[in-house]
Amino acid sequence: MSDFSLNPLNVTINQVSLGNKKLTKSIFNQIEFGDCFTEEMNFAGDAIIGYVKEKDTRYLLWVVNGKLRKRGLTDYRALQIDTEKVSYDKTLWFLNKARLKYKVADDNRVKLSAWLEDTERYITLVNKVKTFLETLTDKQIYI
Repeated sequence: MSDFSLNPLNVTINQVSLGNKKLTKSIFNQIEFGDCFTEEMNFAGDAIIGYVKEKDTRYLLWVVNGKLRKRGLTDYRALQIDTEKVSYDKTLWFLNKARLKYKVADDNRVKLSAWLEDTERYITLVNKVKTFLETLTDKQIYI
């Protein structure tokens, strides 16, 4: 039989304060949405506060022009680099956001590689998003 023991650890829990009030779920729900990426998938804000995890969704909390904004990251986290593994309808929003050119056909279940005119640019932009998301790993905010 194995011996188990609990060892105390120091843990840092990040908390955001607005003025002299702690960021609560109620306040968080009142923060306006805004898209944090330009069409070239560069960060569009002035500062990243961190991310809040709610069930299976992560929300980026960020500042632009002195205003606090949030953005759900689920769609960005789901982007696939391999264009043979993703369908057009799963990334239509991203294609339009990045102004990537694509061909329209009758069957939207066809793999993305058959639709894209510039697969290389798509892969580059998705890689930029993935790299950005990796930088958030240690920036979780608890509310």
